[in-house]
Amino acid sequence: MFLRRFAIRLFVAAILVLFLPLVSYSSSVKNNIRDIRFSSNGRFTRIVVECDGKIDYKQNLLKFPDRLYFDLHYTAPASFSNKSLAVNDSAVKAIRISRYNHSTTRIVLRLLSYDDYNVYTLEKPDRLVIDINYGNRNEKFVPRKRIIVVDAGHGGRDPGAIGRRGLREKDVALDIAKKLKKVLERKYAVKVYLTRNSDRFIELKDRAKFANKKNADLFISIHVNASRKRMTKGIETWFLNFTNNREYQRVAARENAISLEKQKAQETVEDQILASLDTQFKREESMRLAHYVQKSMVRNLRVRYKRRIRDLGVKYARFYVLYTDMPSVLAEVGFITNRSEEKMLRKSSYRNNIAYAIAKAINTFLSTLPDMPKLASR
Repeated sequence: MFLRRFAIRLFVAAILVLFLPLVSYSSSVKNNIRDIRFSSNGRFTRIVVECDGKIDYKQNLLKFPDRLYFDLHYTAPASFSNKSLAVNDSAVKAIRISRYNHSTTRIVLRLLSYDDYNVYTLEKPDRLVIDINYGNRNEKFVPRKRIIVVDAGHGGRDPGAIGRRGLREKDVALDIAKKLKKVLERKYAVKVYLTRNSDRFIELKDRAKFANKKNADLFISIHVNASRKRMTKGIETWFLNFTNNREYQRVAARENAISLEKQKAQETVEDQILASLDTQFKREESMRLAHYVQKSMVRNLRVRYKRRIRDLGVKYARFYVLYTDMPSVLAEVGFITNRSEEKMLRKSSYRNNIAYAIAKAINTFLSTLPDMPKLASR
C-alpha cells in the first residue's frame, strides 16, 4: 500500500513538473509578437517588431562576435518561436527569435558592421523600432538643396522662461538658432531659414506654416526648459505625438502658452487632427531625428562638461509649433531655472557647443533621407 501511494504521488509530481511551467507561462504572458520586418537604405538598417500591446523590454550589446539583443518581457514569440530571419546587408546578418524563459522572448541581432544604433517604441500599433546605423564613418556633406528651418522659441512680448539671474529663454534660443544656422550653412552646405532673426513675436501656427511654405526637409525649434524645482536640470528632445503623461502635458502647455487645463481640453480635437493626417511616417522620422539630436547634444557636451550634463531622453507631447509637414523636433537645451545651467547658458562658448552638436545630428539625419519613400512602405 505504501509503495502504491508513493508511486501515485511520484506520478502527480511528474505531471506538475511538466505542466506547471506551461500554466505559469500562459498566465504571465500578456503580449504577443505579431510581425517582424526589416529594411535597409544604404545608411541604416531598420528592424520593426510589432506586438499586440505595450512593449516592456531591456537591451544589451555583446562583443566578439557583436550581438544586440532585446528581452521582451511578458511576451510570447507566437509563430516566430525559434526562427532565424536572414538579413544579410551591411549591418545585420540575421535576426534570431526564441523563448528565453516562461514569460520572456529574446530577439538577437547578429551584427556585421555598425557605427551606432537607436532604439525606440511607437504606438498604434505598438512597435519596437531598432535602427542600426552603418554609414561612412567620415562625415558626409549634404547637398545644398537640403532646406532646414530653425525656430528660435518665444520672442517679442513673450520672453519664455526667465532664470533667477534674469536670463531670458527667448534670448538664449535666438542666439543658439543663429549659431546653428551659421554652422549648418558653412560646414554642411545646407540652406537654413530662421523663423525669426530678431526679438519679435510670432504665433506658433505661423512658425509651422513658414516651414511648410519653405518646403523644408526638417524643422527644429530651440527652447530652454523651466521647473518649479530649482534642482531640476538636463537636456531633452521632443517630437509630436499622443500622450497621457501629465508632466509631458505640462511642458507642452508651457511652450504652447496655454494652461494645462486648456491643453487637456483641446486634446480630443488634436487627436482627430493627428489621426486624420498621414502622419505615422512623419512621426517615426521625427522620433529618429529626436534621438540623433538628443544623443549628439549629450555626447558632445559631456566631452567638456562631463557629469554636469544630465540626459533626460527623448519624449513626446502635443507641441503646436511641431504641426509641420516634415519631420520636426523641439530641443530643450537646459533648465534656465537651475542655477548651474543658467550660468552655462549665459556663455557664448556653451551655446556654440550646443549648436555644433545639433548641426552634427542634423547632418547625420539628412544623409539618410534619399530613400525615405522606401521605408515609408514598411
